[in-house]
Amino acid sequence: MAALDRRLSVIAASTDLAGGAAAFRELNAELRLIDPGAFEGRENWWPRVLDNHQRRRPNGPADSGPWS
Repeated sequence: MAALDRRLSVIAASTDLAGGAAAFRELNAELRLIDPGAFEGRENWWPRVLDNHQRRRPNGPADSGPWS
């Protein structure tokens, strides 16, 4: 949860999609290192949390940025 907390603040403060996408990729990679078992299936914990975050794209559902 600490990794999520750290990275989400960076993602939220990002002024461009490239910066937000990079922080999201770093978060994903860090979580996979910390808890690889949580990523074994699409319905496991972290994929669901990250999917939920992806649905909250900065420019709404029409945003075709890196969270698509």
